[in-house]
Amino acid sequence: MSMSELIPLFIKNMNLEEGLNNSKIYNAWDLVVGPKFADATISKFYRDKKLVCKINSPLIKHELIIKRREIARKINQIVGEDAIKELQIF
Repeated sequence: MSMSELIPLFIKNMNLEEGLNNSKIYNAWDLVVGPKFADATISKFYRDKKLVCKINSPLIKHELIIKRREIARKINQIVGEDAIKELQIF
């Protein structure tokens, strides 16, 4: 077996898929919203195709709420799947 075949098996056997997927989504969030909004993000949580982000600024939170569908669409494009069905901003 080659390394390209072994690595996916290792990830699956060690139950690392969910964590890797979450990391891809969190990194895509930072990339899509940019450094200013990423820095205002206090926490991110992803489960069952729902991304929940807590923001520390009311003004930034309002702007992100307005753009949440566009943000979710761009994150899905980056991760290459329909990973986010719902984006909640608090």
